[in-house]
This record gives sequence, C-alpha cells and structure tokens, in this order.
Amino acid sequence: MDVSFIIVNYNSAALVLNCVRSIRQFTQGLKYEIILVDNASPDRTVDALLNELQGDDCVFVQLNENKGFGAGNNAALTLAKGRYLFLLNPDTRLCSNAAGIFMNIMDQAEWQQVAACGADLINENGVSVQAYGNFPTWFAAFASFGVQYIMPKYYRRHISLGAVNQGKDNKLVDYISGAAMFIRRSVVDQIGFFDEDFFLFFEETEWAYRANKAGYQLYLIPAVQIIHLEGGSEGRLGGAPSFSMGRFRMFEQSRQLFYRKTRGPFFASCMKPFDVLQMLQKTWRGKEGGNWVEKTKLIFAA
Repeated sequence: MDVSFIIVNYNSAALVLNCVRSIRQFTQGLKYEIILVDNASPDRTVDALLNELQGDDCVFVQLNENKGFGAGNNAALTLAKGRYLFLLNPDTRLCSNAAGIFMNIMDQAEWQQVAACGADLINENGVSVQAYGNFPTWFAAFASFGVQYIMPKYYRRHISLGAVNQGKDNKLVDYISGAAMFIRRSVVDQIGFFDEDFFLFFEETEWAYRANKAGYQLYLIPAVQIIHLEGGSEGRLGGAPSFSMGRFRMFEQSRQLFYRKTRGPFFASCMKPFDVLQMLQKTWRGKEGGNWVEKTKLIFAA
C-alpha cells in the first residue's frame, strides 16, 4: 500500500463526504486506502458516513470517546497499511493528485530525511491561509513587539507561530499544519505519533519538534494546493465569526503544554508575560474578541 488517507471526524458528515469525494476524484497512479475515524460524534454522523462511503477503499473506525485530534489519528495507525500517511481535516478538499505528487517527491533519494510535507492551503476564493509555522523561541517573543511591524513579511515567514505560503519555491519549515500533512510512516514508527496529552492544537507542532530533534526535516510544497475551510471541522465554517473563550482556553493550555514538553517549565513560565502582551495587542486592536482580563487569567492559569 502506498498511501493511507486518515480523516478524523466529529460532527462533520457533510464535510467528510466532500473530502472523500475529492480523494477519489483526484488520486491516481498509486494504491491507497481511506481510514475514517469518528470521534464519538453525537449527531448521527456515523449513519451518514456508513451509507455514503461504502467501498473497498474505506475503513471505518468508531471511537466510544472523544479524546481529541491526536488520539483520533493515533487510532488509525494500527490499521494503516500505507508507506505514507496523509492526514486530512474533514474541512479540506483536494484539487489535484496531491498524494501522487507528494509521494513522487518523497520517494527520491535526496528526500529520505524529510519526515513530512504539506501544501499551500487556500480558501474557496483561492486565497492562501495558514499552512505551516515556526517553533516559538525567545527571539520570536521579542520580535513580536518590533520586527512584526518593521519587517512584517520577514516576521510572517521566519518567526510567526503560524504562517501563510508566499511564493512558489519549496520551503524548509519547522512544522506543517495538521489540516493536510503527508507523513513518512517509517518516521512515525521511529519517533511515535501524536502526543495524546494534547486534545486540540499543537499536536503537529510537538510531533514536528520531535522529528526535528531526530534529524528529520519538514517541507512545504507550494506546487500542491489544497482547499481548507478554516474552522469547518470545528463547526466554524468560514473562519471564526465570533470569539470562543472555550477555544481560547484550549489553545492556551496546549501552547503552555508544548512549552513545558519541549523547552521545560522555566521557558514556559517566562513565555507567559509575552503571550499576555501579544493577546492584549490583538484584543485592544480589535483583532480578537473576549474580555482581556479573563483571557489574562486563563493564560497564567494554563
């Protein structure tokens, strides 16, 4: 088997159906399977998926408890037969033979130290959205209060936690968005898959950090474009129309967990004031909703 597509669903039946249809429409020249993991959806998503997606190319996994994005993907590992794992969010759609392009690139001898690659993620209007990012560092924390405004393009490309593709050249990056991530299975067998301590957010960042420490690289391949309806798999089609304090809390808890697991508790503690200042900038400039006092409390409590 060449590629195992893995889709983790939670209350997103319509999105999953469109995602699978795009896989079947565009994937050619390789042997593949589609593994659908349902994270204990309460909305009868399972019935819709079973009725619509019957076929020899599909494997269905029903979980009795929603333990998060990472755990859902991990549940597919014991069944996956592919040399490569292609993680796709339910709110993604292929618009080319992405798996075939990725596989042909990563099969090349000079790409054997590449653990994973990703695409230029675009919205339905063809505008690029977040596709990769950089690991948080001391310098990044300081740069967010200066370089971000003086050299915005450099900041977004080389420093920002989340970045949008610019240009057509392949890019060596710190991590690839988990929304569409093409992973070499042998690397997963070596370093493990997602850390299930993360429920949502930073799973792919922490995995990429471990891959980097093991001597592997990750690349963004802009020649491949994949549609991503940001927030669709969380019930937020078209992005985030309103602020969610629960989602903010989950993000901050995961960010602090990432700090502690990768850099230690001292680094995590020192980063909290910088995270608060960044949050205050976004809130006071109207780029993020929510009460800044409550959000400050959440960051320090995380």
